[in-house]
Amino acid sequence: MNETEANTLGLRIQAGRKAAGLSQEALGEQLGVSRQAVSKWESDAAIPELENLIAMSRLFGVSVGVLLGVESASAEEPSDKELAAVEAIAEKYAEQAFPTKRLKRMGLTAAVIVLIIAVGIWVMQWKNNLRITDLNEQLVALQTQMNDIQNDVAGLTTQMRELLHEQDGLVSNAQWDIGRVNLEEDTVSVNFYLSPKLNTETTEAMLVATLPDGYSQSEMMQPGNTARGFFSVKNWELPMMQNIRISVIFTDNGVAQQEELRILDLRPENFTLSVDGFLACHYTEYSRTVQIKSFNLTIYSPDHHVYPLSGELCLFRNGETEPEVSIPFTTLLRESHDSLKPKYDVQLEDMTGYETSFELSDGDTVAAAIRVTDNYGSSHYAGVKIFALDSSGKIFVDQPTDWQPGTT
Repeated sequence: MNETEANTLGLRIQAGRKAAGLSQEALGEQLGVSRQAVSKWESDAAIPELENLIAMSRLFGVSVGVLLGVESASAEEPSDKELAAVEAIAEKYAEQAFPTKRLKRMGLTAAVIVLIIAVGIWVMQWKNNLRITDLNEQLVALQTQMNDIQNDVAGLTTQMRELLHEQDGLVSNAQWDIGRVNLEEDTVSVNFYLSPKLNTETTEAMLVATLPDGYSQSEMMQPGNTARGFFSVKNWELPMMQNIRISVIFTDNGVAQQEELRILDLRPENFTLSVDGFLACHYTEYSRTVQIKSFNLTIYSPDHHVYPLSGELCLFRNGETEPEVSIPFTTLLRESHDSLKPKYDVQLEDMTGYETSFELSDGDTVAAAIRVTDNYGSSHYAGVKIFALDSSGKIFVDQPTDWQPGTT
């Protein structure tokens, strides 16, 4: 399948960006938007503004119609110069085939008439294509306006709901935070704290989590100081899912009242770092010695709940799960504040104090990798290069995109 003929707008934007050799961050910089905005476009979670669609069509070298999937990538719109050139060619052909004096004597011949009609039909077809492209662009603009209106309405609805809760709700204050994250079991432990507007010594509170499939799980809250009137629950384990509705049920003297507190988005990607790195290595084909000259690293975090705790430059020999060499660079991790979400950068051009080299023997494989461990204990690998010797003793390198220790 041609890259410009992908099934959705997001896939076509992703294909065009990759064909142009741009990262999400680089494309965002050229368009004046964030990397997260580009990511939402490519996942079809949002639609770009009209001016961004036009700008991307120019960057990718395709028409807006091709980008929107309403026009074949093989079709190209003729410019005014191209249309003028076609007309000039037709006139020149007519003058050469039928001189003026002869035309005066014979009038227009059938061949000239056919040529003129053909050119006219061709020009009309292109004008129709241009009209269709204009209509499609207008449709995209209308869709964008509709999305903006829907977002505004959703925002107003949320504000109204919050105001109503403040006036008529059962809870005066509610807070929550993340306790633990277990990516292996796809669970998140959360802590909740809330205060009811009316509270007595006999008031009981229970939290209820309703999952998208309709299944629900509950947890009794522990009462705090009655005078302060708050309840809490700690390390309540919930599955990693989107749209988990959290409600509280207050019971007092056999009378129960329920109120929805919030909707949680606990998908795994909300607790996973995105790590991108590169290792620059030096070696000669038959030296059997490899030296790491420099490396750079960029880490994106979905929010401040997850962050890099440590960083190491590791060497794994022959598929071992533990590194033969581990050189920490945790002190070099610095948070960048020029991004909408937490971002960390490391650029190490001078390897003084971080010198790394290794020898290769016959049958050996050595994987050089940047390892980042987050605050939840999950390890992420980037810039992986696997070195080995071929049958002639020459070094060859593989650069897998998805690698874990224990593999070669």
